[in-house]
Amino acid sequence: MALDAFAEIFLDDERDVADRRRKQSAASSSTTFAGVDETVARRGTDAETGRSAATTPSMMTAKTMPMASPPPGMTTPRARRVARRPTAEENVNSVSDWFASLWRSLIAEDGDEWEDTRRGRGGTPSGARDLHNIDLGVEQEMELVLKTPESGGRLSSARLSSGGDSGYFFGDDAEEDKDDATPTSSFIAPSIERQSSLNLPAVFPGQHVEVVGEAKVCERAAELQRLWGDPNVFANADDCRSIIRSLREAEVVTRLLDQRLARWALRMKIYGEDGEPLTKDETAEFWRARARDLCEIFLDALLKIGGRFESCATTPRHREALVNVVEGYVMGGLQTKLLNNGVSVLYAEEDAFTLQRFERIKVLPIEALGLDASSENALSASLIASVATIPTLSCPTHMASRVAEIARNAGAAATSADDLLIVFVVLIARASLSQAFSLVKYIETFHALISNAHKGEQGFSLANFSGAVHYARGEHMEALLVKHEA
Repeated sequence: MALDAFAEIFLDDERDVADRRRKQSAASSSTTFAGVDETVARRGTDAETGRSAATTPSMMTAKTMPMASPPPGMTTPRARRVARRPTAEENVNSVSDWFASLWRSLIAEDGDEWEDTRRGRGGTPSGARDLHNIDLGVEQEMELVLKTPESGGRLSSARLSSGGDSGYFFGDDAEEDKDDATPTSSFIAPSIERQSSLNLPAVFPGQHVEVVGEAKVCERAAELQRLWGDPNVFANADDCRSIIRSLREAEVVTRLLDQRLARWALRMKIYGEDGEPLTKDETAEFWRARARDLCEIFLDALLKIGGRFESCATTPRHREALVNVVEGYVMGGLQTKLLNNGVSVLYAEEDAFTLQRFERIKVLPIEALGLDASSENALSASLIASVATIPTLSCPTHMASRVAEIARNAGAAATSADDLLIVFVVLIARASLSQAFSLVKYIETFHALISNAHKGEQGFSLANFSGAVHYARGEHMEALLVKHEA
């Protein structure tokens, strides 16, 4: 009985289910025939009154309900389904056996014309036939659409019939391949002429990667890739502001952020919990924490907007690009306050000492610093000009990218990491940076607030640039200058 009741959930239509529930309710609420003999009820005759039980609708139950007889040679759809419904007597020893028998009866009833109302849940004829493969771990509802190269087609990606978007960067060929596609198994027919590439990895063991035809990407995927596909292009704060303001969905958020950046107050006198004023480095860290909080709030707001920011929440490379944009936008709006009115004022004494030290280094021959005389030609005027313009760049990320570019171009003069540090010492001295210490402190503090840009090439280059300033201020450089000047 339990299996029959469960089967009716799948087999009966809504009308049958409603009818059955109504009859069951009437049967449970009626106590008149609770003790009536089943034999008498089946004969339809009341033993005491002699009236037919079938003539009293209010006294009918699910078992005594008469069924209309179809014309000879015909059966109703419900009769066919009930007749073919698997029961406990048909060698049904487990739930999986019962399901398998159920699917077979469904296929035998309607065949390939069975209405596909359960797409994505194994409710297709092909899904029913392959139900037995579940125990073998075979993934169901996968199609591999193959076209021969001679017909100008291509091998499309395998796709799930459960529907839904395949993602931003996986095109859906369903509409294009619907008419002339030929479903096959997951193995390529050996008669198909294949184009293999030995330079590509073997995705499937023992098979080469198939290289066929042209691909097609939807417009939305192309736009998202254009916006966020390359994180390295977002170094200039103007570029970061431009791309965010070009997206209509971010209009309200950017307007509020611009107002917040304009009202951002720079506190110079900050006191700790003990009532003592913070040191210079502690003050700089306090400013960094406030700027980082602003970046995190802005990033969270953009991700919640969705729209063209949606892929940044799921695609790591797109998120990296958006993080760089957020840092450039925020720090571009705060740089004048933080660098010119904050860090430079805070470290004015250190800047004066550093400038004096670099003026003394400028007159040293590069051989005295440990560089080869042939490296002089590599220290070109263009490199010196690049160093001199670093303080005028739009944000810390912009400055860091310039430092990395200088390090790449100075490779001819530096044959090792130690040589690169000395090359930066020479370039800074010849560029006559008036606030070299404040510049390094600013980049160290406010670069990569929420990103990982401090790693990789930029991190290596910035470490040498910062190390050059600290090395020039150290005792070893002072001893070298005294020795040379004497």
